[in-house]
Amino acid sequence: MNDADHAADLLLAALAEVERVAPGLSLGQLTMLLHVVRREGVRISDLARLGGWSESRVSRSVRAMTTAGEPGALPPAYGLVEILRGGDARVRHLVPTIMGAALAKSLMCSVDSGGLGLRDEAMSLEALRRGASSGGGDQQSECRSF
Repeated sequence: MNDADHAADLLLAALAEVERVAPGLSLGQLTMLLHVVRREGVRISDLARLGGWSESRVSRSVRAMTTAGEPGALPPAYGLVEILRGGDARVRHLVPTIMGAALAKSLMCSVDSGGLGLRDEAMSLEALRRGASSGGGDQQSECRSF
């Protein structure tokens, strides 16, 4: 297997994990999530500029990535992003949930480390999805930070 095939296999495995954890999450939403993880506290307007999207598209996409029951949440409410209101009610800051950060970490680490530990990280994600504690373990703590 050459390097290009190996890289493609890693990317496909990582995207399959994203689909398993958040079925139907669009590539645009995944990109937004990765920006939110890298720039915790980013405003919706700044995220729109970063990705070249309209603010209304970002708002709709982010609302679909929040947790069910949060004000303004839209189905399917993936539980990946939390919307925080600033001092000005019009300004909203975005932060990843534990599950959103874990999904991004799983994706980045699987690509970065050649896919090692993807199954362990996936099990941790499934536990988070069920609402169980991950027990404080961090199987991928050695993964390069992003």
